[in-house]
Amino acid sequence: MSCFLLYLGAPRKCLQLSNHTIILGPRYKSLVQEIIDRKILLDDFSMYLRAPSRIEPAMAPPECESINVLVPMPNLASGMDRALATDLMTDRVISA
Repeated sequence: MSCFLLYLGAPRKCLQLSNHTIILGPRYKSLVQEIIDRKILLDDFSMYLRAPSRIEPAMAPPECESINVLVPMPNLASGMDRALATDLMTDRVISA
């Protein structure tokens, strides 16, 4: 298993986030096993979000937020097209 990382800049503060936020999907344990066994991207993923500008304001312009997103996904042994996977996961994270 590996992870997809996305670094975002938000044009406003995201008050619902703390410095570290974990958003668990409805089936976290089975999701991880499915990523390992089936080696596919899933729609019902879990995310770890970090807002570094919460503790270091210089990480984002005033009244803005920097956000790092980590999502579990299959590793390189899955043989998936990494460019396509990057585009798909970016869209899924932004839509979540």
